[in-house]
Amino acid sequence: MYNQLTALLFACTFSWLHSHGQYTLVPDNIFEQRLIDQGIDSEGILNGQVLTSDIEHITSLDVVTQFPEFDPTISDLTGIEDFTDLEYLNFGSNTIEQVDLSQNLNLITLVCKFNNLTSLDVSNNLLLEVLDVVNCPEGTCEQQNVFTSIDLSANANLQSIAIGYNYFTELDFSLNSELISAAVVGCPELFSLNLKNGNNTNLFPLIVSNNPLLNCITVDDPLAANQGDTYPYDQWNIQEGIVFSEDCSLGIEEAISAMFTIYPNPTSNLLTIQNTNELEIESVSLYDTLGRKVMESNESTESIDVSNLTAGIYFIHITTDRGIVTKKIIKK
Repeated sequence: MYNQLTALLFACTFSWLHSHGQYTLVPDNIFEQRLIDQGIDSEGILNGQVLTSDIEHITSLDVVTQFPEFDPTISDLTGIEDFTDLEYLNFGSNTIEQVDLSQNLNLITLVCKFNNLTSLDVSNNLLLEVLDVVNCPEGTCEQQNVFTSIDLSANANLQSIAIGYNYFTELDFSLNSELISAAVVGCPELFSLNLKNGNNTNLFPLIVSNNPLLNCITVDDPLAANQGDTYPYDQWNIQEGIVFSEDCSLGIEEAISAMFTIYPNPTSNLLTIQNTNELEIESVSLYDTLGRKVMESNESTESIDVSNLTAGIYFIHITTDRGIVTKKIIKK
């Protein structure tokens, strides 16, 4: 009987300790101090740990450093993995290089701008709707998120994203069919942006500016986007020189070329230029197979009379405000 009572007492004590005494390591003193200041760490002392029961039901956490040039910053967010109910997380303006969000399955809003992140994995955060990874403009603060790619293919619920002064080379939102707000600004290495996700008619606001290597954006409806006179395209804030295409992987020249149709071809008399996206035509020139210019018009035109040319193959060069289109024609 004594042994049975001892075993029962031990089991109850172990259960109580397990539920009330389990700790989560928080090795960063600044992070722990923020938890103490917000009344989350109930022990109230810097000891490198918090009761797991203090944090596992927290749904919103803001540990932004307001004045990082004067105040100490968080460099290690270890412990965040046990905030399992977390829906909102903002750790902006710190010096964090790595963060493990794989256990934060309820996360909806993530703000991690102005940090030193070398990578960001949100593949487990399937409920994520808002993501802010903006950097400071170069030279304005010491923190810089330096990762060059981000995989958002698992984030089907993503609605809003802010990217600024990052080092991404490619951004693909083709699987983010709920996206309704996006800003892509000041990315010096960005050369590919895919917005073709079936939801472009609901995408506003959209800001794409100051990305020097970007000249083509893949979209749902390039005709409407290039014309830019219907909602929401007339509200998009897009940098100069951008061409919208169904497939920017073809290259900028091919994307522009696809906007023009030349007919009839072959022709014996009049050649019509159909400018499907109403690009501004600056001049039209005609060359023979030896590269000799045989005809030129320095103004916008929709037709060319080739009746005086001898039969053969020619190349028409259409100079637009977005680039030059070259197409082969046959004179009968």
